[in-house]
Amino acid sequence: MIKLTARQKQAFEFIKSYIKANKFSPSVMDVANDLGVTNNAASDHINALVKKGAVSRTNGKARSITPVAGIKIGSK
Repeated sequence: MIKLTARQKQAFEFIKSYIKANKFSPSVMDVANDLGVTNNAASDHINALVKKGAVSRTNGKARSITPVAGIKIGSK
């Protein structure tokens, strides 16, 4: 089970719901707007999710944030 902070879990859930609703990944700005933070802070949250294995992303490619299939998420 991957342990996420409350903000990381919020970002993760937003990414999943955004993809479900729009059929493509959110931008960093979309995540920032949902969390009410700066683009840099949203990028930090996304990078933490990548490090923890909750999402993957392709560097240099826009809208490439995708949840990793079959993971279990817990809170800290």
